[in-house]
Parts: sequence; structure tokens; C-alpha cells
Amino acid sequence: MRIVEESLNTAEVANEYLNTQSKIKNFDMNSLEQCVLEAFEVPNYCLPEEFHNKTTGNVSLAKIKKLCDKRDGISTHDKIKQEKARRVEIYRKQIEENGEINFI
Repeated sequence: MRIVEESLNTAEVANEYLNTQSKIKNFDMNSLEQCVLEAFEVPNYCLPEEFHNKTTGNVSLAKIKKLCDKRDGISTHDKIKQEKARRVEIYRKQIEENGEINFI
């Protein structure tokens, strides 16, 4: 009976490992950045009044970034355009150097 239980536990561990590896492969850097920004919070006393969260007393870095973008007039559309332009430039350089594109 113990051998059967150990086999099931080994199979469960292996299955969990494969699921984790699959998730890691599908996890991109933008998602990682967003998770990190949401994970860390800054207390109100470290922030200007316009960024304070009076309910919790803390503000996530993601919220601070969003407020800064809004204050600076940077829209999501502008960010996408900047990213596309950055990638086009990288791809252009790659084609000039070796005639191939390594997608980002």
C-alpha cells in the first residue's frame, strides 16, 4: 500500500512540476513587471499628497506608475507606439547586421 501511495505522490509531484514549467514558459516579461509593480507598496508618507491612498495608507507601484503616466499625459496608445518603434529599430539593426530577425 505504501508503494502505491509513494507512486501517486511522485506522479503528483511530476505533474505539478510540468504545470509549473509550462506556466514559466508562458510567462512574459511584461507580466513579470506588472506582478512586481503590484506586489510592492509605498506608504503615503513617502509620496506627494496627490498620490495618497487614504483608505489603506499605501499605494502600489503599479498605481503610482499609472498616476504618473496620467499626470504626464502618456496614454496606453502612446506606450504601444513607442514599443513598436523600439522593436522596429531593433529588427532593422538585426537585418543590417546578419540578415535575420530574432523576435523579441
